[in-house]
Amino acid sequence: MKEEGFKDVHQAIRMSESLLRRADLLVSKMSRDEEVRAIGRITRSSVLRLAIAHGISGLEKKYGAPLPYGMDDHYSGAAQAPEGQTDPQEKSDE
Repeated sequence: MKEEGFKDVHQAIRMSESLLRRADLLVSKMSRDEEVRAIGRITRSSVLRLAIAHGISGLEKKYGAPLPYGMDDHYSGAAQAPEGQTDPQEKSDE
């Protein structure tokens, strides 16, 4: 799941025990999926990384957050502002 050209950075976050239990349950479910197992060993950390990636993608779709410079080369789902909203970082011709 590592993006080419991007450095891994350690980030510690606090979360509820219930979220960690949910992640642990997903470890066992995802470990039974042959396609997921083909990628490698599934751990709590890998489930949480995947959950964050999916969550950020959803937020980008909802809020139209721009991608960091150069990331569009590595990311297939470029974020756009939701229909009817404009990106506040876009320059207007006014």
